[in-house]
Amino acid sequence: MAPPAKSSQGPGLLVCGGAVMDHVVRPFDSKQHGASLTSMPGEARVSPGGVGRNIAEVAARLGSSVALLGAVGDDAAGRALLHGCGERGIDVQALEVLRDSRTATYTALLDGKGELVGAVAASGCPDSPPPKKHRQRFQGPRASLGQALCNGGLGLVALRLLCVVPLWSHSRPWQTSSARRQRMLKRPSYDRPTGKTAQVNFLNCPTDGGHVSVRSDKAGPMRHAIKRCRTPKQLMTRIDEAVSNNLLEPSIFGAAMQTCGFKGWWRELLALLKLRQQQGVSVDPIEVSIGLTALTSCLKKRGAYGVLQSRASLAFDLARGLCNRLEIDVIADAEILNCFTSSVLKLATCLRSEAARAWALELWDRARALSFSFSGITYSTYIQFLEQYGLCEEVDALLEDAAMSQALNYIVLSGLLEQVSYRKDRERAEVLWAYFLRKGIEPNLICVLARAKVHLLAGRPTVVLGILESGMARCGSCFEENGRLVQEYAQSFLIASHSSLDPQVLHHLREFLESGHFSIEEKTSASMRNSLKQMKSLAEMLLSDPSNLRLHDLLVEWKAREMSVMAKWDNFRAGTRYLDD
Repeated sequence: MAPPAKSSQGPGLLVCGGAVMDHVVRPFDSKQHGASLTSMPGEARVSPGGVGRNIAEVAARLGSSVALLGAVGDDAAGRALLHGCGERGIDVQALEVLRDSRTATYTALLDGKGELVGAVAASGCPDSPPPKKHRQRFQGPRASLGQALCNGGLGLVALRLLCVVPLWSHSRPWQTSSARRQRMLKRPSYDRPTGKTAQVNFLNCPTDGGHVSVRSDKAGPMRHAIKRCRTPKQLMTRIDEAVSNNLLEPSIFGAAMQTCGFKGWWRELLALLKLRQQQGVSVDPIEVSIGLTALTSCLKKRGAYGVLQSRASLAFDLARGLCNRLEIDVIADAEILNCFTSSVLKLATCLRSEAARAWALELWDRARALSFSFSGITYSTYIQFLEQYGLCEEVDALLEDAAMSQALNYIVLSGLLEQVSYRKDRERAEVLWAYFLRKGIEPNLICVLARAKVHLLAGRPTVVLGILESGMARCGSCFEENGRLVQEYAQSFLIASHSSLDPQVLHHLREFLESGHFSIEEKTSASMRNSLKQMKSLAEMLLSDPSNLRLHDLLVEWKAREMSVMAKWDNFRAGTRYLDD
């Protein structure tokens, strides 16, 4: 019996795993418990099984286009599995029939109540890599895959070869950086100092590779080498090699600009954009999106805070030059349009100028005129852009929109609060906070810290203390779990104590000092540990002899020192209650 014919088009889901025949035996006597020392009447059931095959069947029943990559033996069981998968709508073109091999079986012995007594798994097919003809079908830049799912029970050799599928088709240059993609898709719980988590909530690769005319296989090794460069000199050497070998295609420029953006190499990025203009390479929306993202990443000097105005004006001119050469109306892919639009909005949000605002709104209107829909991520970027420029009515209208309400989460809330912090608008922050709570969005610690940042920059450290204390209770966090939490709390505590010199407040400060929180080592960076060390010394001085301490001496944390309204206040003495106004 031959299985039903399947379409030659690529599947939406490729399942890599086993297809086995299950044998389950069970006695009729329900009182029989555990293993028996003799034979007894019962029933035996034979059914198709295997982790990979079971998943493929469920996906097919749910309407997905699914293919199964695996192996069965050249026997009756193998032929039954092959035909059964085909009847259930599973693409079996990659289900290999191995000559001189037996189909894997799983035999289970149950007791009278259906509890497992013992089982034997017989792997009849060797643990071999997928045949070359099937690897070629599911790999390479022309592979058409939505997602790939692998059974962890596969052998190491097979898993390594199968990993080529997501690596190859996921390597499209127009996608966002790896770190940003992980934040968007995994929705981390922020249990590490970097804000990331090791837990993977769902598979996010591979994507549909498709055919990309500006991305040749010949330039693949050069793209790989460019992305692995560790110094600017290495990068420019690779670019010189690409020029010598006639490999300067848009994907090479895209890979190089990505590297500059990740590393913050401003001068090298300018050199690349100049070289690109000299070479006259055709403009591609993928490359333009990468260029805009790289310009955004390089707006501030590495290790510094805030946008460098000397770079902002030049970055804006370069961004407009890139976009002016791009025909937005000819973009024929929704994902490319979303990435391009998000890149424009993020750059304009960071530039914070009226010219950038008008430019971004013009491109937004042109993009909306196309017949593609924006994703929730693009809309969240757009409302952060609007919030940055104080267009609060437009933000509120979007938040009430039914389509946007599906994309609301704590990541959007923290992004909005971050934009509000630049305006130091504490009232607006509380409006947004209350709105998201009414919508049932549960804020996490990142949101709590973003809310506290707004009030700290607005010169309200006593309010910050209350926000952080209630936030820790809400999120179930403590100082030992988050170094930034300690830093924000300690900075606000120092200022509040200095302002009042109230004995009860100073008593709490002493308890905080003796608890060892100023000396926390876990989940803190070197700069954070240095600032906590400095705050500890100031706390000791404040408790012993506060007469020589002025307000500006206590502004240790960079936001309080460089961005807050307190940096422009008079240099108040201790105990003058300057926070009461």
